[in-house]
Amino acid sequence: MRPFDGGRSGILIVALAISACSSGGGSGGKGAGGRGIAGQSGDSGGALGLGGDGNSAGGGSGGQIGGSTSNGGTGGIGGSAGAGGDGGRFGVGGASDGGKIGSGGAVQSDGGGAGGGALGGVGGVGDGGKIGSGGAVQSDGGGAGGGAAGAAGGRSGAGGTGPSLGCLGATLPTTAPATITLSGSVLSSGGLLSGAGATVTVFDTIGTNVGMGTTDSSGTFQFQLTTGGKPLDCHALVTLPDQLDTYWYPAKPLSANAYASGIVTLSWSEIVNMLPAAHLQADSTKTQIFVGVVDCGGRRIAGATVGAMPASGTVLYVINTQIDPTATSTDEFGLALLANAVPGDLTISATLGTTIFRSIHVTAVSGTLVRSEVGP
Repeated sequence: MRPFDGGRSGILIVALAISACSSGGGSGGKGAGGRGIAGQSGDSGGALGLGGDGNSAGGGSGGQIGGSTSNGGTGGIGGSAGAGGDGGRFGVGGASDGGKIGSGGAVQSDGGGAGGGALGGVGGVGDGGKIGSGGAVQSDGGGAGGGAAGAAGGRSGAGGTGPSLGCLGATLPTTAPATITLSGSVLSSGGLLSGAGATVTVFDTIGTNVGMGTTDSSGTFQFQLTTGGKPLDCHALVTLPDQLDTYWYPAKPLSANAYASGIVTLSWSEIVNMLPAAHLQADSTKTQIFVGVVDCGGRRIAGATVGAMPASGTVLYVINTQIDPTATSTDEFGLALLANAVPGDLTISATLGTTIFRSIHVTAVSGTLVRSEVGP
């Protein structure tokens, strides 16, 4: 992640989540093409011609180099680095057929056509992903083709499945082990440093201490929580010298072992430097509430809106790691901020189009931070 520059370069405000998952590999990696061993040039081919050696990551049905202008815009039928067919390294099609380098290309930036590929998948921006649907370097999702590290669903792609919302409205567990393990990490200075020596204390809804621990030199912690045999509706208080007290709220009660990844703390001066980007002044008597919107797998969701009841503070969205006062929904980081929220009990909610997520209850404490998540 890139640092958020809130008047002082290098403040991360996006690295928080419980089970915040990176996109995993989709189905399928290398395509059906190969390294191309015949031919010299040709409209659909390239320096290495067509054909190949099966499932390796090379040329595919048109060669590894491809035509420079014919049958596909900038990259020819095979793109400027490979014809690919249904399995070439860079896929089928040049700029006008789906991508700058080819469809599903390894370095493709504008999308891709219908081909497979070792580092690309099916489709471009319109069909599933900025770099290629399911591509290994894919950043915005992916189409149906899958890839080495691409997500199955693109943010806006016709071939992708989008966020995982299968758990929406599901009945929550009613029992839990007598003890569960909470582990995670704390980051200080807005995410630039590990939060070594932080105290993490977990409380239930009536304020009973149900477990506590201290982070090690790398900022990680792990300790047991007492549940009483029921899912634990709880929150954690993270305290660290020179940082604002930070309250962490999971998206739902804990009924099994849980991982809180990257609870980011901030100093007061960092808050003061951050809010002018939204033409606001930080109020030390109020609460700054960060809300991460996640799907069933804990992955952040783009296009979500966040609110609070009763209405409190100014709703802002973090776009490309920076607060953008003009934004009206989350980007792929899935993060919003209720700036200068009035202390007290609040219900935090999120929606994605017409889909209403499960709301959570938080208590805003004067002069502190809240880190929370809302999911289906």
